[in-house]
Amino acid sequence: MSQDGHQPGVDRASVFMLLLLLVGLVVAVVMIVAVALGWVMPSFWEVAPFAHAFVTAIMIAVWLLALGVTGLLAWTITRRRV
Repeated sequence: MSQDGHQPGVDRASVFMLLLLLVGLVVAVVMIVAVALGWVMPSFWEVAPFAHAFVTAIMIAVWLLALGVTGLLAWTITRRRV
């Protein structure tokens, strides 16, 4: 423990930037997959009227999952070791 009471070796700003990077990468992958889905199967929107809501729900679920994994990663990195 350092003199200011913080554990050395863990820079919270770096951890925060790493988490932002991870979330950004996951969101980018989800968007690329969504665009690829629309490009590969353009008739998907016409065949299933609910498809837009379905894909949107999947994208939101993946985004929330990414946030959860990111939060778990943040907790693991920043937790205090006794």
